[in-house]
Amino acid sequence: MTLHQENIRKLRNIGIAAHIDAGKTTTTERILFLTGMTHRLGNVDDGNTTTDHLPEEKARGITIAAAAIETSWERSGETFKLNIIDTPGHVDFTIEVERSMRVLDGAVAVLDASQGVEPQSETIWRQAERYGVARIVFINKMDKVGADFQRVLQDMQEKLGVLPLPVQQPLFDGTDFVGVVDVLEQQACHFDGLQVLPAQLPEWAQDARQSLIEALAEVHEGIMEAYLLGLDVQTDVMRQAIREVTLQQKAFPVLCGSALKGKGMPMLLDAIVDFLPAPEDRVLPENVPLDALSALAFKVVTDRFGKLTFVRVYSGTLKAGEHVWNASTETRERINRLVKLQAHQEIEVQALQAGEIGAIRGLRYTLTGQTLTDETTPHLLETLHVPDPVITVALETAHPQEQDRLSAALLRITQEDPTLHVGTDQNTGRLTLSGMGELHLEVTLERLIRETGLEIRTTAPQVAYRETFQQAIELAYTHKKQTGGKGQYAHVVLHLQPLPEGSGVVFENQTVGGSIPRMFIPAIEKGARQALGAGLQGFPVTDLKITVLDGKIHSTDSNEASFTTAGHDALKEAMQKAQTVVMEPIMRLEIAVPVGFTGDVLSDVQARRGVVQGLSSAGNLQRIEALVPLSELFQYTTRLRSLTQGRGQASMTLGHYRACAVPG
Repeated sequence: MTLHQENIRKLRNIGIAAHIDAGKTTTTERILFLTGMTHRLGNVDDGNTTTDHLPEEKARGITIAAAAIETSWERSGETFKLNIIDTPGHVDFTIEVERSMRVLDGAVAVLDASQGVEPQSETIWRQAERYGVARIVFINKMDKVGADFQRVLQDMQEKLGVLPLPVQQPLFDGTDFVGVVDVLEQQACHFDGLQVLPAQLPEWAQDARQSLIEALAEVHEGIMEAYLLGLDVQTDVMRQAIREVTLQQKAFPVLCGSALKGKGMPMLLDAIVDFLPAPEDRVLPENVPLDALSALAFKVVTDRFGKLTFVRVYSGTLKAGEHVWNASTETRERINRLVKLQAHQEIEVQALQAGEIGAIRGLRYTLTGQTLTDETTPHLLETLHVPDPVITVALETAHPQEQDRLSAALLRITQEDPTLHVGTDQNTGRLTLSGMGELHLEVTLERLIRETGLEIRTTAPQVAYRETFQQAIELAYTHKKQTGGKGQYAHVVLHLQPLPEGSGVVFENQTVGGSIPRMFIPAIEKGARQALGAGLQGFPVTDLKITVLDGKIHSTDSNEASFTTAGHDALKEAMQKAQTVVMEPIMRLEIAVPVGFTGDVLSDVQARRGVVQGLSSAGNLQRIEALVPLSELFQYTTRLRSLTQGRGQASMTLGHYRACAVPG
């Protein structure tokens, strides 16, 4: 085994992810303190955490931008390197989780012991599944009133549909969380401050181990065979089996503790090393050459030093001073500097090897989701899933002469965050900014003002409606223009097919025999997508498949501009013939309120055109799940506080789009 292979075996690229307020950042801070990366404990409430360093993060006490930091942990005499990414929990910043999950190998899903699996926990779980990220679960806040370890395990089974493997069980003295039982090792320990002291093993510990073996036997053949034969399963065999099913995502180890008090954190670090994958455990796509360079740009940030492009290297080596090939745009770029990140600090390196995460200074054109390769072996990696925005504001500067500065700042900020879209209001001509929610736009505008010094005026937020075709249609369209001299000519035959909600716009070329030269096909797509920017009612058109069936050219009058115009005008005509329907976003709203306020809250939800999907109790709290149009939920948090004397909480995620009347 080479030195690099040995180093990669001891590398863990992991994320800390969860619903807002479950304790992700506190967990990260504890890990950094325990591993010696920091010498004081950062606190979210005090605004001095290592990873939340943006002014907007410190002011709100939430994570907005995913932060990367490198540290290490010793396990069984070996030192393992950890690349840790602390991700946001608020649904408005879901793209930060999305792009982190795309490049991670493993993740720690943090759940609140008193709240269980919350809505954003489900969203994050699906994001991890989308990119094949192995997970372990840390049930945090076990010292909180209402903590219920068994109920959280049940929640995982019911809401996530997964098999939990509780490798630990909590120890209580009355209602006080005082320690844990290591089910594998059959050892108990008490927490005394930051010390971990041996404790007497409870009688039920052996039953917990047997239950763990039975659960593991459901998904591991070797353990199943030993179980059926009545053989004793050795601890190291169980640990290896748990690692295998975790990497295969057939089951998920569960630990517990309190990040704020430091309880259970060393065991969590051991579990990260034991159960989560090294980069070599991930199978590369078939199109990725093992020895050639393959890297994905997963985040772009612009600061006072210029553009910083975060990358994950999958194969080959990135070297400072060399050129790379952007296979997504087919352009050449030079790497000025390579750095590794420790939150907001940069450490310069000469190379990034396969499996490593770092950042590049000096790339001019590379954007989020694009692939960097060698020019001799170009190939594309799977890109990111980017959700569409659901809310829009119009904005302008106080002084018209500053409008160009605003446009430039918006262009830069949308390159960093693909979920932000910039457009133009058709009625007023003002710039518009669309995002994932009120908080998302609020934070973005604060940052724009802070970084540019501009005085920016905005309208009240509006719902980002969409349009889609009501029926399939086939259309032949000819663009012909003759004004003396060389003219313009393009003939296209298109088939337009509505797609299921969430499919986006799909473009396909099915021409045969060279009826349209291949060089003109991208021009048709360009024109068609431009037309989809505004449908019959002025909203973007989506969930549509555009297929080019046939066409004709003129020997002298056909060019790219002709086919761009033909693609654009053909789509506009198709909208008129097929008609479009306006769609509004429907949100999955989850509310937790004291039981005494349930009636008032339910009445308010129904008054907002909401449909209640479910009611459940957790102690003195009533959980309400409902589907509510986004247009009815502006400032809902304020209204909920008023209805519940400040004691209600709500969170929402995008559920689906539904046809609606044309907004007035």
